Order: sequence, then C-alpha cells, then structure tokens
Amino acid sequence: MKPDDIRGIKTDYVRGKIKGMLLTSKIEEYIEDLIALEKAVLSGSTDWNIARRCEGVKKDFLVEYLEILKELNPEKYGDEIFRLSEDKKVKVDFSHKHVEEEKRRIEELRRLWAEMGGKV
Repeated sequence: MKPDDIRGIKTDYVRGKIKGMLLTSKIEEYIEDLIALEKAVLSGSTDWNIARRCEGVKKDFLVEYLEILKELNPEKYGDEIFRLSEDKKVKVDFSHKHVEEEKRRIEELRRLWAEMGGKV
C-alpha cells in the first residue's frame, strides 16, 4: 500500500476502520481490499482489473462493500439491497448482530496480536 492510497480514501467508513488499528500486514491487506472496493464503486467497475479483483472481495466483505456503496453511490446501494433481499441464499441483516460480530473479530485480532508479542 502506498501513502497516496491512504490519502485517497474516499469514505468515512474506511477511515473509521483504520482508526485505532495497528498497521500489520494482515490489516494492510484488509485496508487495501477496502480501498479496491472504493475504487470499484467509483469506477462503476468499468476498469476490468479492478472489477476482477473486487468480485471475490465483495463476497468476502459483503457488509463492508455495502457500507462503501451506501456512501459513494446511494442509488446503487438501494438496488443492491433489493437484489440481495430477493436472493434466497443471502440474508442481509444490518442489525446489532453485525456490529457485535465486527467487535468480536477485532478483539480476536488484538488478542492474537498480543500473544505474538505485538503492542495492543
């Protein structure tokens, strides 16, 4: 990740993800994925390389993708929520449960980081 990538972050959501996190290679990779999602949303996935990379990332980070989409392209966000609600395989639930899962994931990362001798 380059410094310009960090400077170029467009959403408060991604900025919020960085806030308070220690820079590790795993976190750097995660933030790079979120930045790629931002670029895909902004380009409308017309850039083939961005679109190709982001298809897998969208599936792995659906909640993150939707949050970025909500900020950068609210109209498409509504369409995507409708599409997902029609899909029987995907249940989109933005309840307190997702917030708690994210907190648990971050706590687990911090615990593991401390076990490896990192500063928390």
